[in-house]
Amino acid sequence: MLKVHKTILILSALIVTYSCNTNDTAVNSYSVSYNGNGNTSGEAPIDSNSYKEGDSVIVKEPTGLLHTGYLFSSWNTNANGKGTNYVAGSSLQIQDSNVTLYAKWTSTGSNTQNTDPDPRIAITITTKNGGDVTLTKAPLLYDKQHILTMETDDALNDPYKTFLPLFTGGIPEHDTVASPGLYITDGCTNDVSYKSNSTAWVIAPVNQTDWFAWSNGEHWLNYAQLDTLIANGFGLVSHGYYTDMTHPSVNVVTAVNNYVTWAETRYGFRPLYAVKPGGQTFDDQAWKNAWFEKGLRFISMGSGAAASMTRVDDINISTFTEALQIGRRLVEESSAATVMGYVNTMIASPGNQWLRLFGHNVNVDDFVRYADIKEFFTQLNTLYGKPGNDSIWVANINDVISYLYCRDTITTESVKEGNKTTFYINQDQIPSYLTKRLITFKINTTDQITDIRVSDNTNASMCNSLVNVIWQTEATQ
Repeated sequence: MLKVHKTILILSALIVTYSCNTNDTAVNSYSVSYNGNGNTSGEAPIDSNSYKEGDSVIVKEPTGLLHTGYLFSSWNTNANGKGTNYVAGSSLQIQDSNVTLYAKWTSTGSNTQNTDPDPRIAITITTKNGGDVTLTKAPLLYDKQHILTMETDDALNDPYKTFLPLFTGGIPEHDTVASPGLYITDGCTNDVSYKSNSTAWVIAPVNQTDWFAWSNGEHWLNYAQLDTLIANGFGLVSHGYYTDMTHPSVNVVTAVNNYVTWAETRYGFRPLYAVKPGGQTFDDQAWKNAWFEKGLRFISMGSGAAASMTRVDDINISTFTEALQIGRRLVEESSAATVMGYVNTMIASPGNQWLRLFGHNVNVDDFVRYADIKEFFTQLNTLYGKPGNDSIWVANINDVISYLYCRDTITTESVKEGNKTTFYINQDQIPSYLTKRLITFKINTTDQITDIRVSDNTNASMCNSLVNVIWQTEATQ
């Protein structure tokens, strides 16, 4: 009997101990929810799953979610957009709390555009002692020394899956480590992320399919992805309205007009640069002439080292009588060192240079190799981005050409009253179809600057040496 009682006591102790351990190791579950944050139609996606701390969650697409006058930019952890951005398709790691992701919207300009054909944009600079002040237009935006642009051809979605998270922060495809983003500054301590460009068509001529509506986003861009790129300031380049410019039903002049109408209707701007589709033979001159009539001033008819770099400080875009034919450097299966060699050539060249790079798929082993292109842009940023000498603008191509237009056509008038000098920007010579306008002025004075103010219908940044002004106008045919 004594033996039996002893056994029972031991079992009881074990049961009690097991019960205590179960309570100590209970796992909390957390949810991820989505908020449309002012959407005017559609519904925010629903995630009915439960997650535990450390889980990775693929962020959902904003399918069907719309906000009139705005484009979806990303999801954000704060309703005011000042939290952490998460691009659809990126990975979110669960911490020890529930997560709500709010839609972050970027205005297309339709709600805030200045409709006056000659708006009086004013820059007022106040000095301590009333000294003289003058403004000088910088050769490039933010007073950078050179420009580098990266294009992905054929409407492939690598700008969305690779370059958007690599440049703005997130986990790129073919990677497991989040990028902190790659940045320059605006010359006044504010960060500006690198941008890339999609060289894209719109229509497949055989069945008249809208390519972006047809695509599921796996290999080629769909509208949700393209909208997100545009909202984040990435570039759109024309690769021809149709995938096949040699199709019997295609008229090259009509194709140009259709591309312009599509871009202005959906995005409110006109592409200012076009690339001839490779391997196709059509009436090149008619195509070039049609684009020039629509305001395009740079056109690529092929790749090649000789034409992949252009000096831009000694040209005046307003005097062009035809589109300047330029080229691009193919960076497929190129090492980071090889591509950096192109940059070194640019750095060693006189004046302000524009280097153009392009490729197709970003893959692990072929085409544009991810490890190489990541290493290249990381090294570029270390040397010439914010962590380095902050001298190379990695840019949206349309912004580059818009800047050159504004630089070469804008004039200013100044009025001095006491310690204040006000400069009025004259836009008369800027083409009306140029909807996004950008200019950087260098401030010249021997006096101490005490205040700088810019018209509130602009997006401006300023400091004692620079004033950057960006503003929108309405698109016109």
